[in-house]
Amino acid sequence: MKPCVKVLFVEENEVDRERKPIGVAHVQSCNDPRVELIKGLGLRAYYVTPLMVEGRLTGMLAFGSRQRESFEPADEEFFQALGSYQAMAKERLRLLAQSKRNAENFVQTVSERTARLQEAMTEMQHMSFSMVHDLRAPLRAMHASAAVRAGQRTRPG
Repeated sequence: MKPCVKVLFVEENEVDRERKPIGVAHVQSCNDPRVELIKGLGLRAYYVTPLMVEGRLTGMLAFGSRQRESFEPADEEFFQALGSYQAMAKERLRLLAQSKRNAENFVQTVSERTARLQEAMTEMQHMSFSMVHDLRAPLRAMHASAAVRAGQRTRPG
């Protein structure tokens, strides 16, 4: 970790642009106006690591200390590991929520399509009953006509 004067303070768009961790040491002795917020919190050292998933910035994880002037390289590695785990956990939650939404949408889509299919089948049944009825009328007439002719043949005459 470098002294405050050699490290730019972490701004959200800076981490977004750089996509790498940034640390600020000796915060209380720093005169950079960009550190006023963390200075006001009484922090003496500050470190932020981006939460990256597949090249996307999903957030940031910040660490601060009121006792230490700076963080050691081992601390920074630990913070980065925590950031990596946090990013994976956030991504997993996002994917689980998306999976749940997809399942709900699937159930809704299946229900809608099933209802449309049932409507279409009901329509087809009504149409087939109508067709059967319409086709039976001429058949009844032909049957009656055939019966009359058959009756004429059997009569003596």
